[in-house]
Amino acid sequence: MRFNITVVDPPGYRFTHFLFPLCKLLSCGLESLGHTCYVTRNYIDPARLTIIVGGHLLTSLKDVDLISGSGDYIVYQTENIKHGVLDFFGRGNTYGNVYSPLLARARTVWEIVSPLHLTIIANLGGRAHLLLGGYHAAMEEVIHKSEKDIDFLFIGSLTPHRRAMLESLTKRGHRVVSVFSEDSLFRNDVVARSRIHLSMKQSDQIDHFPWPRHAYLLNNRFLIVSERCIHQEWLQDCFLWAETDQWADLCEKTLARTDREQLALEFYERFKKRPFTIQLEQALEAL
Repeated sequence: MRFNITVVDPPGYRFTHFLFPLCKLLSCGLESLGHTCYVTRNYIDPARLTIIVGGHLLTSLKDVDLISGSGDYIVYQTENIKHGVLDFFGRGNTYGNVYSPLLARARTVWEIVSPLHLTIIANLGGRAHLLLGGYHAAMEEVIHKSEKDIDFLFIGSLTPHRRAMLESLTKRGHRVVSVFSEDSLFRNDVVARSRIHLSMKQSDQIDHFPWPRHAYLLNNRFLIVSERCIHQEWLQDCFLWAETDQWADLCEKTLARTDREQLALEFYERFKKRPFTIQLEQALEAL
């Protein structure tokens, strides 16, 4: 099959770059399975089966009409949905008037956030398939630094909950760094300098498992300490995790371990036995 992965990238929007590793994983996975694929911005090719990434950023039903009028498409659903609202955007009207029709008209929706969303999409009249992540050799792109000067690193947006969690480590005297909008060259340099990588839920209300962060770090042999999230069971044997009130203690205990490199390698080897192409092939067969 011939695919076009297109990223909805509104002018001036600061967060689109978080979708790029997912696009790379999708593209490399499809090509590994013998398909042809290219990645574009805001572009529909009627000659290819388009995969919409970032469809929640569309603001006009006219855009949905244009997409659906150009032929079959797949939505790669990356956002947290509860009660018909894209939670952390607070854009209930846009969800109902724009994103819901996009999901309903799709040939299928590849859902990556939560199995609970499958029912929501079905109630909209759409088809959905849970597509989780996994290992792919093309995602190994970070070369570890021989000297690591950062104790803990978090990659992502700083919600009030996450900020408080990071401050709890800073108060214990550790060097804690967070990065958000840096280009990949600078982000990966900081990633390579960090001893332990952190993962936290956005809030008590938005507590889904952010597996794309975990998959990227595991694919590059990094050790992760995570706050427990819902639906993490399928991957939780590949990282360390704790409840919220025990998370900082686990971070500190992990930093003190002398076998961190060996542990990171063990987790990497477990993750490597879960190739993304198996998940992707099942999703393609479900088409």
